[in-house]
Parts: sequence; structure tokens; C-alpha cells
Amino acid sequence: MGLTSSLYSGVSGLTNMGTAMQVIGDNISNVNTMGFKAGRASFQDIMAQSVNTARSGSQVGRGSAMADVEQIFQQGSFESTSSPTDLAIAGTGFFILSNPNKENSIYYTRAGQFSIDQYGYLVNPAGYRVQGWEMEVQPNGQAEIVGAIGDIQISNSSAPVATTQVTVAANLDSRINDPVSNNSLVKDWIANNGVLTANVHYEYSTSLNVFDSLGNTHELTTYFDRTNTEREWEFLITMNPTDDRSGLTGADKGLLMRGFIRFTPQGQIDAIYDKLVTKVDIDGDGVLDTIDAGYEFTFEQLEDISATNTLDIQVGGATYTLTAYDPATNTVQVQGLDLDGDGVDDYVSFDTTETDIKRYTVHVVGFDRNGDGDVTDAGEPVAGADLNGDGDFSDAFESGPFEIENLYNLPTDGLPIDSDGDGAADYTIVGYDHENKTVDIDTDGDGVADETGVSISTEGRWTSVTYGEHNYPELKAYFLPPSGEIDQISGYDTSAQVIEFNFGAKPETVTRNEDGTYTVSSNWETEAITTTQYANRSSTLFYDQNGFGAGFLESLSVDDQGIISGSYSNGRIVALAQVGLARFNSPKDLSRAGGNLWQETTKSGAPITGQPRTNGLGSIASNALEQSTVDIGTEFVKLITTQRAFQANSRLITTTDDMLNELLNMKR
Repeated sequence: MGLTSSLYSGVSGLTNMGTAMQVIGDNISNVNTMGFKAGRASFQDIMAQSVNTARSGSQVGRGSAMADVEQIFQQGSFESTSSPTDLAIAGTGFFILSNPNKENSIYYTRAGQFSIDQYGYLVNPAGYRVQGWEMEVQPNGQAEIVGAIGDIQISNSSAPVATTQVTVAANLDSRINDPVSNNSLVKDWIANNGVLTANVHYEYSTSLNVFDSLGNTHELTTYFDRTNTEREWEFLITMNPTDDRSGLTGADKGLLMRGFIRFTPQGQIDAIYDKLVTKVDIDGDGVLDTIDAGYEFTFEQLEDISATNTLDIQVGGATYTLTAYDPATNTVQVQGLDLDGDGVDDYVSFDTTETDIKRYTVHVVGFDRNGDGDVTDAGEPVAGADLNGDGDFSDAFESGPFEIENLYNLPTDGLPIDSDGDGAADYTIVGYDHENKTVDIDTDGDGVADETGVSISTEGRWTSVTYGEHNYPELKAYFLPPSGEIDQISGYDTSAQVIEFNFGAKPETVTRNEDGTYTVSSNWETEAITTTQYANRSSTLFYDQNGFGAGFLESLSVDDQGIISGSYSNGRIVALAQVGLARFNSPKDLSRAGGNLWQETTKSGAPITGQPRTNGLGSIASNALEQSTVDIGTEFVKLITTQRAFQANSRLITTTDDMLNELLNMKR
């Protein structure tokens, strides 16, 4: 009969209200649990029982049942903290955690109470590791994620970063009209064994420290001196000769780059270049004559001209000998030219053409094939090297001595050498021993070495600079000894440190040609911070470099994209990792795993992972924790209503019991 059913209806109500009270108790007990999401109990009626009534069939309910106990995933308030690794999610998503002691155990949480453990991993209080991506700084200076998502590990130390770019901006006093020294900066450097004196050899200098790949510091100094040309300054970049490990042994140790800076009438950089002598008043008639192609000579050769080191040139097919250079009058002496009949050869003027900026590198100048200690004998000097193997010695960089790196990876057929300057190979280098600085030579073209262990002779030579990815000219320094191995990207020795040098201006366009030369625009663009020539004393306006020594982690910071950056004792701030987030189509169907953790279920759907602020995921707040979403006031109201419902259901049972007692008493 219906009385018995009403008992069970009351029982179902008591059971459900007890469960609801358990949910409320769980909520209240987690009112201060970070990242906790309040639960909600919902109910449904039980399938009704059909009964016969005057209107035919009707239904009577049989009580209630639990419909669901779900987590309400609404945004919680943030609590500020003093720890940068305390993280909160503003918006959708969960932090991803992995149990290091259990394979493939992935959990999800909104509680961002993280810290660094003894192994450098970012972990929650239970030791579960936060998942994310490692980040690396790319050549363009931007940090990007690399690899797959995994445990976030923070490095406690920062490896040294070799300097690859230097910026020096100076003001050079426009009131200076004459050079301090009649010699070039290079000539004075060599003459004084790398010791230049202010107001004796140069007008102004500025220095800064750069770092090698091991974190050692080295001083680069840039010297400036006025030239006799209007608005033109010579510059020379050097390193401390004792730091030069390139293999040079003479007074030229420490030389790195040379050139000239021409300024506009407004004091801005107009161009940076070196000089090539292309015209000379060879007959003293006051008209500059063009030197024949192939006989133009460099500023370095000009300064070396003397009675014991003459220079032969051709003009109009005729050969002339230059016997002296006078830097004070900027003229050269021509042998046999005596216009005034005083028995002394006269000096004539010359002119130069702007050419590539030069850098100083080690070149192979000859091979001591007879072992007499010099390379002046026939067959020993290097007049050319067929570096590209096309049988032609007239290509770029193939005329004359060549950079020593070309011996590191010799072609399969060897490196042909022109020793007498006739444009044909005289022998072939087929082997190189870096440690002993010797080569093996094939003299008969059969590919087999006929002369082995031949010592090489090297000298420092000026060669055209290359240009880096930012279009600044590059110098090459050896702070570490040459390794004898080629860097496949740069083409230089792996110990060579290539540094872009920026005076605050660069060519509008730089094109690298197939033969390794560069086509450089004659127009130079000045930057906001640049070298100037104003009527003010010479001074350094700005200098900077992008290298770092070794450092140790001092602090961490996390931005709104979840990028964790480390601040190190060497002044470097490095993007180390990016926190990963995951979202679910049905987060209420996640399975609670305890410890503020959830796990994926079939009903929740697969996680959709990504970086914060992408793919519908929220952003990250550092130095903050998300508070529990439990509202005490709301829970107390639910507590009262649940208690009343429980009381009513218990009263239903007692009342039904009284009615059953009345029914039993009818027999009496």
C-alpha cells in the first residue's frame, strides 16, 4: 500500500540530504584551499508509480535521487603573494603536472603554489612537476619555444655568451683640423709595439670590454685621428696584444679593423670605408693619371713605400717605380722624375678611391719547401690559390696569400697553388697538420704527396670585411687559440670570434655575392645613437655589447604569457621556459584525484594544450594564487535549507510510522 512507499520516499530524502550536507561540508572545509572549485549537489525525482484514479491512470512519485555532484568552474579571486612562482590563471585552463615517480601520470590543477626543488624543477607541494616548453634565444634575439612539452627545469647558472655585436658611438671634435700624427694609426701601432699615446699618435680613443665563449673579458679599443681630408677621420680597432691568440708574433698583434669615417656638413656619418690609390700625377704635369687595372695599391702599401721597399706600378702600359711616401704632404716620390733639375727625384700628388673597410687576419704567404727558414726561394711564395677549384686564379680572394682557414678542409683534389704569379698551378696542397703547422705537397699532379711536413709561413694581412646579419662590418678576433676545425656556418675556425662593429650607421643595402665578396651600398643610414662630428670635445656618447660572463640565478619572473625569465648575477635576463596550460570541453566531468588535482576522463574529453593567451586559454598572473570559489554565506544558506529538508524527510518517516501504528491498532 501507499504508506510503505512513503517510508521509502522519506528514506531517499534523508539519504540525499545527507549527501548534500557532505557536499556543503566539503565546500566549507575547503574555503581556504587555493584553486578549489565549490561543488554543487543537484537532485531528481525517481520514476513515478502508476495508480488508478477516477480520471483513469495517474502517477505518484516515489521519492528523490541524486542527479549530480559537480564542480562549478568559475573564476576565483586572486590573492597576492611574495613568491614569483606562485601563479594564477585568469580565464580558462589548468596547469599541467606530471608525477615523476609514475610514468605517464598527468594531472591538472588550478592551484599554482609552485616552487623550485633541489633538481631545479618547478613543482607543486606534492613534488609533481609543472609542464611547459623550454625556450632558447634565437639569432634574431627573440626567445622561442623549442622541443615538445615536458618538465620545466630552471638552470641555476647562466653559461657565458660570447660577444657578437658591439656598438660604439662617439663625438669627434669638428674643431680638430689636422691629424695628430702624420703616420696612420696602423703604422704607429706597429712602430710602437701596440702602445699608442694620446695627442702623440691619435686624437681620441674609447674602450669597452667584450666576452669570449668562456666568459673571459677582453678590452677592445677604438682609436680615432683626423686626416688631412675635410670631415674625415681614420679609425683603428684593436685588442690587447697579449690577448691575441691568432698566431701572430710580431708588432702587428692586436690589430682587428681599420678604415675611415666621412661626415656630412651636418656632422652625421656619410660613409665608412678604406682607401685604394687609383690615380697619380706620374709625370708631374698637375694632371692625375689613372693607374692601370691590377696595379692600384692599398693605403697599407702606400705607407710601406721606401728606398728599400719600392713599389712598381703601371700607368698607360709604362712601368714606374715609387720610392718614398711623404705623409705630411700626402705625396709620393717617382724614381727618375726630376722636373727642376736639382738631381733629386720629385714628389707628386695622388688620389684614392673608396673601397671596402679592412680587417686583419692571418694569411698563408709561403711554404718553406727547402727548409732554410724563409719562403723567398722559387716555388715557395704564394702568388695565388685556386680556392674554388675552377682553375682560375683571378677570382675574389684568390690572388696573393690566402686566409689560413682554407687549409682546414682541403678539397678532395687538393688546393692548387700559383707560386710565380703566372696564373697557373705550380703544385697542390693535399694535406694539412694544424698542430705542427705543416702541409703535404703534390708536385706531379697524381694526388699523392711528394713533399711532406713542409712548414707554412704566415703573416697578418688586411682583407675586406664581411658583413653580419644586421649589415654591420665584422671583425675577427682570436681570444682563444685556433682549433684547426671549421665552423660550418661561419666558415671560420671554431675559436674565431666574429663581432659586428656598429658606429651607429650601416649601409642601406648589403648583398653577399656567390664568390664571397659583398656589394655594399654607398649610402649609409644613421641610427638614433650614432657617431657624430660636432663642435664639442671628443667624447664617448654610448657603448654596448651583447656578451655575458658566467652568472648564477638571482631571481625569477613570470609574465602574463607564462614565460619564466631568470635574472642572473652577470646581468643577463634569459627567457628559460613557458608554462603550458590545458582546457577541456567538459571540465565538470574531470575526475578529482585529491591534492587539488584532476585527471582526464572519457566524458571530459581530451585536453587541448597550448601557451597561455592562445587557443582560448587564459593568461598567467605571477605573485598571485587563485582563491577558493566557496562563498561562506551561500553555503550557510544551503546548510539551513538542507537541514530543514532533512528534518522534513525525517518527519515524513515518523508520521508514516504513526499512521501504520494506527492501522495495526484497528485489530484491537
